[in-house]
Amino acid sequence: MSYSADTQRQQATDTQSRLRVGPLRVCMHVDTPIREDPRVMRDALALAEAGAQVTLIDIADDPHSPRHEERDGIRFEHVIMPEWYVPTRFKPFFLVKLAWMFLRCSARLLRIPADVYHAQDQIPLAATYVAAKIHRRPLIFDAHEFPLVDQAITRWRFLHACATLCFRGLLKGCAAVISVSPHIVDEIAKRYGVRKTALVRNIPDYQAPKQSDRLRSWLNLPQGTCIALYQGMLLPDRALETLIYAAKYLDADHV
Repeated sequence: MSYSADTQRQQATDTQSRLRVGPLRVCMHVDTPIREDPRVMRDALALAEAGAQVTLIDIADDPHSPRHEERDGIRFEHVIMPEWYVPTRFKPFFLVKLAWMFLRCSARLLRIPADVYHAQDQIPLAATYVAAKIHRRPLIFDAHEFPLVDQAITRWRFLHACATLCFRGLLKGCAAVISVSPHIVDEIAKRYGVRKTALVRNIPDYQAPKQSDRLRSWLNLPQGTCIALYQGMLLPDRALETLIYAAKYLDADHV
């Protein structure tokens, strides 16, 4: 019986995986500075506490950041790209930056052997996919938000259509998909045909609430006044104008 070269390589890789002794090696990739993403840190810390060996690749905005560091049992690999965070109105410039980031992150990912590759959100997915396929390892995609609904993409119909087509192909190569809400899980399955979607909520550690009237005092409001508060980033795709229009339906004792 004869085997193809690809089959022989796959068998050799599988044998090496079975013979390798040591903790599970997980390589994560995120396109933000890791200090700004507590969800990714919770993922990494949970894996490290379970005994996994975690390497996390992020995009650093500080040109003086170290390229490598270790803390809390996690190895951090920083790709230094301050220009990634500079807004660009001309779409081709953004695509050039995206391609440059893809090349640099792919090169860094390929140098890190792992048993599992984990893409944190949509932009890191392509580079992580390349590393997982070349190293013949499973790929996990973690959808922090519903993919490809940002107005920066949807307003360009051709770009959005191409991105959707590519994204659907990348998801088919994932061993599993994770998302943060039941509705996003259902919509990803319906729109992209992904069945292996797991729900992992993005919930911080519990902290006992502290009673305080500081905000009411600062606003010169009487005690007991209910405050309707939006807490989050001011972004054009968060329907903030809808919240403003909805304010007239608040009870009279709410501000």
